[in-house]
Amino acid sequence: VKRYEKDKYIVFDYFIFDLVNKEIKLFDEKIEDSFQDTIKNIEKIEIEKEEKNKKIKIKVKDGEDIKIVLNENNEMIKLENSNLEKVGDYFLFYNTSLQRLNLLNIQEVGIVFLYRNTSLQELNFPNLQKVGDDFLYFNNSLQKLTLSNLQEVGDYFLAYNKSIQELTLPNLQEVGNDFLYDNNTLKYLTLPNLQKVGDNFLFYNTSLQELNFPNLQKVGDDFLSFNNSLQKLTLSNLQEVGDNFLYDNKSIQEQELNFPNLEKIGSYFLYSNDYRYNVKYNNVRRSK
Repeated sequence: VKRYEKDKYIVFDYFIFDLVNKEIKLFDEKIEDSFQDTIKNIEKIEIEKEEKNKKIKIKVKDGEDIKIVLNENNEMIKLENSNLEKVGDYFLFYNTSLQRLNLLNIQEVGIVFLYRNTSLQELNFPNLQKVGDDFLYFNNSLQKLTLSNLQEVGDYFLAYNKSIQELTLPNLQEVGNDFLYDNNTLKYLTLPNLQKVGDNFLFYNTSLQELNFPNLQKVGDDFLSFNNSLQKLTLSNLQEVGDNFLYDNKSIQEQELNFPNLEKIGSYFLYSNDYRYNVKYNNVRRSK
């Protein structure tokens, strides 16, 4: 056991806040996390008790105040930082308690962002444009998310998020593999500017009823496989699809399937769907 003097240090999550030298360090240097790199040049630290919580205001040189709220167990439950435009990899990788996160000027985040968090309720990133792999993986409390300027995401975006009910991504253009993998609460999704998706897109989403992707042109393998509640699908500009396209989708209405611009399909196109022989698509060639 290593003890720290309470008037000189705050131990929270897996970080040590050195109040004397005004710096935040990892408790174990072998852990990889970029959070401590986002708070530098500290000039003043103000600590205030609020019922069972502890509010920390960090004044930094040439920047806005950073605010952190800790609960009675010294777990971080709220973070506000408007000074960041980019964060690195493994940001708060082991944090499980954060409920509210405001990064108003963030534009890009690295891989494995908040990977283990299961408490997040509010996320505010109005300027975010690009995220790496494993963004908010296993975040089972978040119900609503709006990322108005997001354009590109990596693999496993919001994978295994069991509570997400409303997702607004009006400017999303390109996504990696396993997008929203195994999300069983989302019913409607419109991505008006989406153009390209990787493999396993919306794989095992059993509650989806309506999807609208009017500008989607290219999709990878296993697109919307095993989505047995889907009834309406708009893909008016689709040009190329991989293997197992719409594999085993039992509820989609036959009249909703229209692919006027489809040029190339993979193996097992519309396999295990009773209507597959009646769907019309012109000038199509199969990929080798």
